[in-house]
Amino acid sequence: MVKISISTPKHFYFDYFFQLHFMQFLIFHSLSDLLQLYLSTPFMAIYTSQKLFIKKKFKIKVIFFAKIEKI
Repeated sequence: MVKISISTPKHFYFDYFFQLHFMQFLIFHSLSDLLQLYLSTPFMAIYTSQKLFIKKKFKIKVIFFAKIEKI
């Protein structure tokens, strides 16, 4: 299994909101892609298709910091 911890440099409200979209993002990516992310580095910034929508609505840059751990 793969455990994913998510945080953002924004307020906790945004952390929760972004996490929902991040999970939707994961649904459309294969497990092999996810494992490749894990193998490349434990920490990385992930941009989703929601980035532009959030940026236009809240006038902020959306960055997901995901810690991917193999468990």
